Amino acid sequence: MKDMKQSRTVILLLISLIIIILCTGCAKKLTSNVVRANQDDYSSYSKIIGKILPTYKIEESDNKVYYALENGNVAEAFDTQAVGAIETGIAKYWYPQYLATVIIALDRDQTDVGLTGWNDLYATQEEVSFSNTTGNVQMLTAAMSFGLEGENYTLSKAVDLLSKLHKNNILKINSFESPIIICYDYQAAELIKNGRNIEIVIPKEGTFTYKKGLLSNKKLDFKGNVNELLLESNFRLLDGESKHSIYPDESEYKKTSNVIDYNHFAKETQKAICFFERKVLKTKTLMSIDNREHLNFALVYIIVVTIWAISVLRRSIQKGIGYAAIFTGTTLNGWTLVRLIKYQIEDNPILTRYLWYAFYIFQLSLPLVLLWMAWAIDKPKEKILPPKWWRVMLVVIIFLVAFVFTNDIHGHVFKLDLSRYDWNINYGYGFGYYLILFVCMMNIIVMFMILIKKSLKNPRKKGFIFPIAFFLLFALYNYKYIMRDPVIYETDITIVTGIFTMLMFETCIQSGLIPVNTKYINLFKRSPLRMQIIDKEGKSILASANAEPFDNISLDKILNSSYPALIRQDDKSLLYVNCIPGGYAVWNEDISQLHHLNNKIKESTQMLREANNILAEEEKIKRSINEENTKTQLMTQLETEIAESVVKLTSMIEQLQHSKDNFKETTRIALLLCYIKRRCNLFFQEKETDIIDADKLINYINELFEITKRSNLQIAIINEINGSFAIRYGTLFYDLFNTIADLALEISCPYIIVQLCHEEENTAIHILPAKRIEKLAIDSKLSAAITAVKGMIDIKDLEDTKGISVYFPKGEAYD
Repeated sequence: MKDMKQSRTVILLLISLIIIILCTGCAKKLTSNVVRANQDDYSSYSKIIGKILPTYKIEESDNKVYYALENGNVAEAFDTQAVGAIETGIAKYWYPQYLATVIIALDRDQTDVGLTGWNDLYATQEEVSFSNTTGNVQMLTAAMSFGLEGENYTLSKAVDLLSKLHKNNILKINSFESPIIICYDYQAAELIKNGRNIEIVIPKEGTFTYKKGLLSNKKLDFKGNVNELLLESNFRLLDGESKHSIYPDESEYKKTSNVIDYNHFAKETQKAICFFERKVLKTKTLMSIDNREHLNFALVYIIVVTIWAISVLRRSIQKGIGYAAIFTGTTLNGWTLVRLIKYQIEDNPILTRYLWYAFYIFQLSLPLVLLWMAWAIDKPKEKILPPKWWRVMLVVIIFLVAFVFTNDIHGHVFKLDLSRYDWNINYGYGFGYYLILFVCMMNIIVMFMILIKKSLKNPRKKGFIFPIAFFLLFALYNYKYIMRDPVIYETDITIVTGIFTMLMFETCIQSGLIPVNTKYINLFKRSPLRMQIIDKEGKSILASANAEPFDNISLDKILNSSYPALIRQDDKSLLYVNCIPGGYAVWNEDISQLHHLNNKIKESTQMLREANNILAEEEKIKRSINEENTKTQLMTQLETEIAESVVKLTSMIEQLQHSKDNFKETTRIALLLCYIKRRCNLFFQEKETDIIDADKLINYINELFEITKRSNLQIAIINEINGSFAIRYGTLFYDLFNTIADLALEISCPYIIVQLCHEEENTAIHILPAKRIEKLAIDSKLSAAITAVKGMIDIKDLEDTKGISVYFPKGEAYD
């Protein structure tokens, strides 16, 4: 048992280690062929790319554009992104093409406010737009912080400024319709091109000018005059050249700076999204936000789940609980891995959506595993395979999983508007979702009902209150999550579900609903018996309160004895030793009283001899009596076996003179006499041997046939068994045939067909009377005897007659 637990623990550790390795490597694996940067104005640049890279296929997805190569991808990126991509090997080539300066854009048709820098935004009452898409948050906040703090910038002042704007309800997220817009100068140029009366303000405190261009895994061959195309599309070239009618004078750009220290930039902006969500928008305080947090949360969670699952495995008594701990831990960790992968590939909406759907594989299977565990708790290890009703539930779960994965077709689980960029946030629920939630909750409720029913004798009657309380809290959590409660909806449902699962599981253990072995050590220590458990080296691992340490001589005897062993320590005690996995169980038995009696016996040797002689004579008498008793018991058993037949025989003889058909009744009496005779023979044969030859049994049946044919009852016997089989089967076959033959004689049946054969894994006898025997029924004693040896009786209605078959497991037969 200990070795099995260790092997299951190793398996669980390996699974968790594999999941952890996948977690730490999935981000790089999933993005190894492409770098994607969020954009807000792809249209103009897309046209340019189409002209300068005419052989490249443009792929559009969720307002993003990718340029696919035959053996790699191209993506638009900032210089701050490109440096990291080149260093890590995600991309090989970087082609900067134009400049992007973070500026303040003022819509003069909406406001006449005079703004010259970042600090002026503290006092503004106008609405301010800000883009919080991935990539833009880092670039915009870094530029603001550089202007507000200088070269040794952090994001603190930029976050404080944005937080103040949000607190005043004037911060507009992901919109270009506000009077004041924090954006890039080329975005403002695009707005001007589209007819907006935009004034571009370069903050006097300073800002960053980034380089933008293309990252690629292959060298790119540009066609045409790239700079001319960029100028025509209102972009600033790398040398600062631009359209003066749109952009400020070049002297204004002297306030700006390029990013010099990319390491400092990366260090300060790595938590930009987290700061923006938590400190500016005051959201997502209870869940991970960026990839770094997704990974860290997942790793910590997987470690906690693994430690907990191993703890349950080590404490479990029954095999089913151990398996449930492994399945639960693997399910929770697998769910977390899928969640992490989903966060890493948010740029691929289709794959993201189906990974989200995959959550429900784990959400639906987890309660089913716990339900199986509750059912298997009190079952022996060879009978813990799931029952039929559980397998039916498994089919239902598979159907519901398929229903989720086909949601894009029918929309009955989640109501998604895939035309929206935020479809993964703003969606509704269909009846399928509530059905899934109902099935999960019902499985958990049934699990608790089974556990409570099986623990009715538990002295801690109120122990189930805590598991039920956690279940109700979990149900309340799901309700609040569906209703979009502001606090609850910002939590990670995957991790919270796992925590509730572990809490419910653990409270079931602590309350006694799930049996574990944690209390057995205290029971062992407090036992009044003098017992110990020692390891192979003789070191005491566990000892009761009254146990005494072993001396070297006793310890040597224990370690070198054949087991089980009985070692006499002294005149006061005997030492019993039994080998167990990993060591020995040793306990003492007090024999001081026996020693005292032995001393008295030595003092009266003569009395002992006489007593021995008397005892020897007494033993001889007892042996004689025992032999008689054995014979008596044997005859009593025989009488019990044939008692009913003898009573029946007596009754038939007494009623013979009153019978309408004396010849038939005489045949029945002769049949019964023959049966009793051979039944006695079979009784004694059962005491002597375990098998009977099939031909011998056929001879016994033919003997009955010799009697029945006098009353025109013919018996046809087909024997397909060569060799021998269990004599107990033969006895029961003989009993059954006699019963059928007697009933057949009673109704003047002309013939009976008997077949003795092997069918698949069974030894069988088939009896088919020519006429229907209406009273065909097996008496309870014979039926119980057949059932006792795992036999099965099958009576079939075959129109004009009834056939009877008896099957026994073939494993007991001898070929």
